[in-house]
Amino acid sequence: MDILVGWAEILSAVGTVGALFFIANQTKQANRALEHTREMLSIEQSREVRVLAEEAQQQASGVVCWPAKLIADDGTVAEWGLEVVNTSPGPVFSWSISRGWGETKKGGKIVPVSGRAALVAPGRYFMPPGNEGKYLRRLAEDAVTEPILGNSGYSAAMTFTDSNGKTWTRDARGSLASV
Repeated sequence: MDILVGWAEILSAVGTVGALFFIANQTKQANRALEHTREMLSIEQSREVRVLAEEAQQQASGVVCWPAKLIADDGTVAEWGLEVVNTSPGPVFSWSISRGWGETKKGGKIVPVSGRAALVAPGRYFMPPGNEGKYLRRLAEDAVTEPILGNSGYSAAMTFTDSNGKTWTRDARGSLASV
């Protein structure tokens, strides 16, 4: 009888050790699965943050300006200034633009420009120098403008708030940044 009890204790001990190994293995696999889940969650969160940032920037990226010449019906240059374009589906608010004194490639002076508007609806606008305190002039659909290329002294910086209440700035080089 003692032999049977001894064998039972040995089998019980072997079973207990086997169960401990099984539990250790299951714990290890559960930790791996948990780590994999955390990695996937991290990837999804970063993806969601990127999508939200792209959505937030979508309206702002549609608001641009560049130096331009407004061409008259006879093909001559009527005036020069800044063309402001809002291609986004909605208006932007608290818009301001500024450019300090500059110099042309030929040494001529480029006068400063500054302006503000409470709202800039989607469309094309023109702002000649010396227009401070006046409204942006909305360009007709058929208005012809010609960009002034090759002289960064004509470029201007803008600041505005999108319809989500986020403020953006676009520097004279055209780079867009959240404020």
